[in-house]
Amino acid sequence: MQIFLWTEDAEEKAGYIFWETLMGTLFPEIIVESKQNCSELLKAITNISDDEINIL
Repeated sequence: MQIFLWTEDAEEKAGYIFWETLMGTLFPEIIVESKQNCSELLKAITNISDDEINIL
């Protein structure tokens, strides 16, 4: 099972770089993905089906 951390920041922005660096250092198995902006992040969240959710 893959674990993702989604961020609304573009890949070249400081917020994304922060999360990618932090996760890469502390939890390298977590994949950081940019959704580019808040509306794209919201779309991604609303498209998750119940069977895809696995809360740790």
